[in-house]
Amino acid sequence: MKLNRPQTLEWFSLQLAIAVGGAVAAIINPWLGLLLGGASLPLNFFLLQQGWRHRDTPETTKPLADAVAVAGLLMFFLLYFQNGLVVALMALLYGAMLAMAVQLNNHRKFFLAQTVSFVFVLAGAAEAKTGGYLLVLAAYCIVAAFALTELWLDRGDDNELAGPPLRQRSVIALVTMVLAAGIYLLMPRLTALNIGGHSASAGDFYHNESWLTDADGDLPDDGKGGYDDLKQITDLSGYGTETQESYRYTGFNETFHISSPQRSGTLPMDTVIARMKAPRGAYLKVRSFDTFDGLSWQTSDENIERKFSADRKGEVTVNETLTGNFLHSISIEETIPAWLPLAGEPVTLWVPSSVIALDQFDQPLLPGVLLEGTTYTADSLLELRDQRPVARGPAPRKADLQLPTGFDPAIRRLAQQVARGDSVYERAVALEHHLRTSYRYSFESALVSQDRTPLSEFLFETHEGHCEYFASAMTVMLRSVGVPARLVTGFSATVRNPLTGYFDIRAIDGHAWTEAWIDGRWVTFEPTAYYALPRPQESRITAEQIREYAESIQHRTMASGDGDFSMSAILSHLWMVVYSSVILALSWVKWVIVTLWWLWGVFAVAAVIGLSTRRKWWPWWLAWRSHQRIAGCPVASAEDTLHFCFYHLQRMARVRASARERGESFAQWLVRIEGQVTISESMRALAAQSEQVFYHGEAVAPADIRRLAAEAASDLWLSLRQSG
Repeated sequence: MKLNRPQTLEWFSLQLAIAVGGAVAAIINPWLGLLLGGASLPLNFFLLQQGWRHRDTPETTKPLADAVAVAGLLMFFLLYFQNGLVVALMALLYGAMLAMAVQLNNHRKFFLAQTVSFVFVLAGAAEAKTGGYLLVLAAYCIVAAFALTELWLDRGDDNELAGPPLRQRSVIALVTMVLAAGIYLLMPRLTALNIGGHSASAGDFYHNESWLTDADGDLPDDGKGGYDDLKQITDLSGYGTETQESYRYTGFNETFHISSPQRSGTLPMDTVIARMKAPRGAYLKVRSFDTFDGLSWQTSDENIERKFSADRKGEVTVNETLTGNFLHSISIEETIPAWLPLAGEPVTLWVPSSVIALDQFDQPLLPGVLLEGTTYTADSLLELRDQRPVARGPAPRKADLQLPTGFDPAIRRLAQQVARGDSVYERAVALEHHLRTSYRYSFESALVSQDRTPLSEFLFETHEGHCEYFASAMTVMLRSVGVPARLVTGFSATVRNPLTGYFDIRAIDGHAWTEAWIDGRWVTFEPTAYYALPRPQESRITAEQIREYAESIQHRTMASGDGDFSMSAILSHLWMVVYSSVILALSWVKWVIVTLWWLWGVFAVAAVIGLSTRRKWWPWWLAWRSHQRIAGCPVASAEDTLHFCFYHLQRMARVRASARERGESFAQWLVRIEGQVTISESMRALAAQSEQVFYHGEAVAPADIRRLAAEAASDLWLSLRQSG
């Protein structure tokens, strides 16, 4: 069926621009998406208009369609080598869409074009890292509702048939939005898609010629263990100024004091530092420490001599003896030191670098600090023991049993008293449980202690502290009873954003925990009660995930104790309050779903019955609605009033009679259906009035038409009921 309403294509040109711009914004850059979305709008409109003007002779636009298709193919090859497969495929698909737009002249092609636009929306949703993409989805749904409404009107459009006015079309758009929101909240939320394969990108490609030479085995060991290189790639002093905010967590430094572990630098605590795309939450390890002097941690031997060169795709295998089972991709949002935050034991990496190194704890790092915009992917072996990550790693050394000079014997006595069990693992779990239940987490202690609170005071007097106190206490207590242990710093990536599918890693998620050598493995322990080891997602209902996400944000914001009262911090906190309140309100849908499940079951059964008997009751429903609408017909011009009344009288007659054909006048239609329904004198009089208005140009009062149409509708409804 050919298209007859140009408004359909006008709405679709805007719909396609939103879909393309949103996909580019999510996959590449928001500003580029806004630019390309705006630029594509006139291009879409122009090519769709070409198809409209030549809808009866599509062969005349074939040369233009071929040229557009060739341009799309060229863009594919150009972008494939420059930006990767996903971006190239999007360009190819858009070129094919525009080529089809030049010859888009019927309903079948229009529905195909709708499918293509939806592919762009799905691609953007798969790669969107922020909830802002919901604005794209909302705009797309609204415009698509108007485009489909115009297509629906196109099926019955003629000179005397008027469809629903703009107010009704707006209602259709609103209903579409409500249904889309309901489906979104009810449907299970899957993990972020990985259509990009193993992504690795950065604003600046990481390269170090001396590292690359060392990886080839041509550079002799300088005897310093790479320590000079290490200082260069962990020093963030050149990033961030008094006017430019920057992220700092001293737990990533060479040495850090447990009493004053700066967590966020000049950034608010709720700032997103990185985002992780993964099937489940995880602890991302950054650095390991084995030497403690009672107040600060450091490593006994900094060594990054082991270098590995990457292939042209950035792929590098760091452990050929293992097989990965946890594929995760991480996007850096704020500059951090060179260590790659990773889960489990890395096996294969895809990095935007020609070379990587491993430190003495087998933790990978790049030849430069991780800049904002860096993305990398890792396939790791993530083994679990009671939901605790375990790793082989290098065997413990002497430093993993080291105790600080002047070690308080009361700490050993407490460890011996608490760590009870038949095995080393059970004793470690008992010690962890004691710390989680007998001490209170307080981030404020990190802001007020100022190097005045030793570990003994935390354990025996204050009984509260931040995660560095808990992790240090457990590590030292394990060592005091002969269990090798070390302190690990990194990120707790356990909060999935249900709007994007990514795990948001915020400044407050910079964290410290303990690893203990038990049964030939390094086992992770979480002694801090505020944090919890990652577990599989309990609910996949989006509304429930939204509630959990909002509560976790509020919980972490309250726990941060951020004392910064700058304008940016105040605005940030205000935004988080508003944001959390909105999504908490949305989570009430969960209550309706869970507590009124029986009512939804009744609705579902009724819907099935209704759909199966739709042919029997739907025409009567439409006839009744049209009867009501004619009774309340708005008084406009005579022509508009006749259009409105004819439309609804025809819909009433459809219960028994055949539809009015295109180009058939109302009087001719009455003659043809006589015998199928009872034709009243008021209907004949209304037909005569239409002849006066449309064919003789005579003036008729709209109020008279309305009165006559109301009588005709009542007569028709009565006859239908008597014959039904």
